Order: sequence, then structure tokens, then C-alpha cells
Amino acid sequence: MLNAAYLGVMPRKMAINRSAQILVASMLLMGSAFAQDSGCPIAGKWRSNEAKTLVNMRQADLNEKQRELLSNGVFGRLIVETDCKGYTSNFDGEIETVIFETVKIEGNRVTVSYRTEYSDVPIVSTAVIENDCYSVPIEALGFAEVFCRID
Repeated sequence: MLNAAYLGVMPRKMAINRSAQILVASMLLMGSAFAQDSGCPIAGKWRSNEAKTLVNMRQADLNEKQRELLSNGVFGRLIVETDCKGYTSNFDGEIETVIFETVKIEGNRVTVSYRTEYSDVPIVSTAVIENDCYSVPIEALGFAEVFCRID
């Protein structure tokens, strides 16, 4: 599923990659809520952290146009809220709800597997939790977006 609000700020190819990253983040959150009874640390409500994400972005091998596009307020606007059956993402009022498929929790890492409308092959990704934030890779861009707890 592609959060249509991102299409307005990113070219289609980057938006598809961004959508996959949103799904990973959201799946992580949703999956963590599923495992909350077993001590999962990332259940709840989270917001993309622009400042921390831009620090990661500056270390990535991006061209100038990509850096400019991604530095203009793309990050910091996505909010993800989870429960034990799925997640709801909100990007500037564009709301999507998705059901999660699988989750594996090991220490400060949460690994998820999910499918998108863009691929028949399951996608596997791992988020790393640090304090009240976690990072999730945006594979196509070579850096991780950081989400921090807001609730």
C-alpha cells in the first residue's frame, strides 16, 4: 500500500521505496503491539523524527537532488499507531490501516516480514530500538529513518 500523501513530495520511484519503508515501520509497530504482553518495547504511538533521520541521511551516498528533496520536510510528519492486529499510519491527514503478517523480537531488534502491492516476494526488515526511539532502514536510499515514541 502506498500512502498517497507521500506522492506529493517525492518522485514515484522514491515514493514506492518510501512506502515500503513506511510499511516496515508500521509493521514493526503493529507487530510489537502484538508482542506487548511478552515485553515488546515498541508498541504504541510513534512519530518520524526529522532531526535524527537527517543525521542518518547525511551519511548516506545520495545525490544532491535526493538530499534536497528529502531535506524539505518529508520526515517528521508520519505518525504510526499500533495495536495487536494492525497499524494505522497518518501522513498529513492521509490515513492508512494495514493488517500485519509476522514479527520476530530478539533483544533490541524487531524483524518483520510483509508483502506489498509492488512485490509478490515477502520483504524482511529489522528495526533497532534505542531508548524511546527506533530506526528502520530505507534500503533503496541507504539510511535509516528514526521514529520516537509520542504516547
